[in-house]
Amino acid sequence: MNAVPALQLPFELISKIFLLCLPSHRRVRPRRHRAPLNLAGVCAQWRAVALRTRELWAGIFLQFSDGDKRPYHHLLLHLDTRSSAFVPDDHPISALVDLWCTRASDLPLSISLYCSEENYLPVSVFTIMANYSHRWSRIELVLPEADILFFHELSGPYPLLSTLHIGLSTAGRRIVAPRLPSLDYRVRYPNLKTLQDLGHSTFPADLKRFPKKLTVLRFVYAGLPTFVVTGGLFARIFRSLPHLLHLDIHAIHPSQCGPETSKSRVSLVTLRVNHEFLLGFLHAPSLRHLHVKLRDSRNGLYEFLYHSQPNLTTLSLELDDDPNSDALFVALPLVPQLATLIVSVPTCCLLDAVDRCEPIRDPFVVPRLQNLILRDNGRDPSALYTSWVDLLESRKSLAHAELWLLAPTIRADISRPSSEVEAQLEALEMGGMSTRIITKTYMRPEGAKDLDPIADLDIGLSTEHEFLPRNFSRF
Repeated sequence: MNAVPALQLPFELISKIFLLCLPSHRRVRPRRHRAPLNLAGVCAQWRAVALRTRELWAGIFLQFSDGDKRPYHHLLLHLDTRSSAFVPDDHPISALVDLWCTRASDLPLSISLYCSEENYLPVSVFTIMANYSHRWSRIELVLPEADILFFHELSGPYPLLSTLHIGLSTAGRRIVAPRLPSLDYRVRYPNLKTLQDLGHSTFPADLKRFPKKLTVLRFVYAGLPTFVVTGGLFARIFRSLPHLLHLDIHAIHPSQCGPETSKSRVSLVTLRVNHEFLLGFLHAPSLRHLHVKLRDSRNGLYEFLYHSQPNLTTLSLELDDDPNSDALFVALPLVPQLATLIVSVPTCCLLDAVDRCEPIRDPFVVPRLQNLILRDNGRDPSALYTSWVDLLESRKSLAHAELWLLAPTIRADISRPSSEVEAQLEALEMGGMSTRIITKTYMRPEGAKDLDPIADLDIGLSTEHEFLPRNFSRF
């Protein structure tokens, strides 16, 4: 019998190939038909390589969604958990976490957990996680408030923890302030460099509670509207955090913004704000990635780009419902280096996402544009296919294009594109452009929602259609 060539490769080469099969954003979902589990199930040799390649098991992402009361239990039928030190009968999911951490040996760990408010996280999962707290490198949690409170009762230590993401899965429905006070992150997590606090605690009045080494800060307060953003606050943030490069900060409402009295010159690379008014507090010529929600027609985005003159490579805009807004017309000529453009429109917008992108039909506007992502939150997809493809035909130099339509108002029986649209997309793909369509019931290509994000983007942990700079989820 002839030898199988793939089995003749040296261990080191097979191991490196296996690592290339992991998601680029490093959140590894335990699934039988995806790496690393599918690789370990091919044959005895590949299983031995997979089990000895510790990096394959250094990250795990567990999701407990609505209606799924026994997630991942089926996997345990196909896994050897005899090496696990903790295999409780009532919550076998804990055995999966323990097995993953054991196979990673002594490597730093990345653990991501998402649990909807209708579900619950077994307490034994935290018990297992606590056994490995000395190896935590990245912890991402979006959980009900009770689970978050329990997490903060863990004693540590956390000598390697550099990335912490904490969010409430109930934040969207919260009408009272969270029960957690401002945390002293500096004492609890002394080596933290990336912090995302999404609505579970109040912004600390004493900025010394933030570790001085922070390079990434994302703070979104979802409690009562007491978080006032002012120019003075920005100045204090950058004075207290001299190494800060990536910032996401939200004001509750425009009325909670203080007067635009001063500008801070900052060395930010990434900035996300939920109101263009906040741009008036900053002068950021080093900026490369900007996300902003446009709420009025005062052209705050234009003024910021004109005065800061950043060489933006990624621009993400949430447009308002004003059909007369000329935000893209006036802003895009100021960012000629732009490589990635993301445009989102709300449900109530009179113009769809394609109509709002009319300026980019001109090839001399953002001539280096490579990636275009449109998100429409209120249209029937079948009405957008033709105009979207027509837009792509006008920019055949694009390398990648996506159309996302996941709004709850869209009906469930979404139709496929017509044969003419399919033919146009195939022609564009033959010319080198990759395309994706993601709706609630139809995707092109199949499983497009699970594919890795493009460029420097990542998918938010708590929502399937929030694009974030990968800097916010460093591993």
